[in-house]
Amino acid sequence: MEATCENCTASNNRAARGFAAGFGLVRQIGVTNSIVLRNCVASNNTNSSIDKQVAGFAGVPLGAPVFTQPVTGTVFDNCVAENNINTVDPSLSIGFLMVHMPETIIKNCVSEGNGVGIQFDVANIVTTPPSLRSVVENNIICNNSVAGIRDTIINTNNMYYHNTARSNGPTPLTTNYIGLPPGTPIRNWTIGAPPAAVDTNGVLDTQLDNISAG
Repeated sequence: MEATCENCTASNNRAARGFAAGFGLVRQIGVTNSIVLRNCVASNNTNSSIDKQVAGFAGVPLGAPVFTQPVTGTVFDNCVAENNINTVDPSLSIGFLMVHMPETIIKNCVSEGNGVGIQFDVANIVTTPPSLRSVVENNIICNNSVAGIRDTIINTNNMYYHNTARSNGPTPLTTNYIGLPPGTPIRNWTIGAPPAAVDTNGVLDTQLDNISAG
């Protein structure tokens, strides 16, 4: 069975020491096969932990119940994650945190004002598969204080195309993409000047190129 959530809002959730999220997604064995979130907003969720993350949208947080398993085939469509903040460590503040969520699709979304806009992360749940074979397309990632998109999975085969990441990271605000697979097409653009004529692969493909602007 597919579970769908449309036009939902999760805001102002707070935790002092633990993991916090607007939408924390888990799959209940024998009940749900996939989850679709459409037109949802996760904003202003916070925590003050020295080692736990806060996220707008998150999959399988540490300590998830034993009746759950990794969420496969989740779709985020036209969702917004903004101003989700760990007040102690900005690097623990994530807009979309994908932990052990293979075959996820994130499309037409906005992630703004977090620490990291979108992050794929293995974390330390060694008994479940990492977040692989996912697609991240046509998203806007801007004004996140640490990085735009960060993929921490070794030998990741996630696909990234036609995203726009602007003004992420510390000054000079150009930490837009970290850890993407080799060959991912990125075209740089310094605002006030024309975009680069070709992407990092030496070609121009307006349908595939990810824009990195600062």
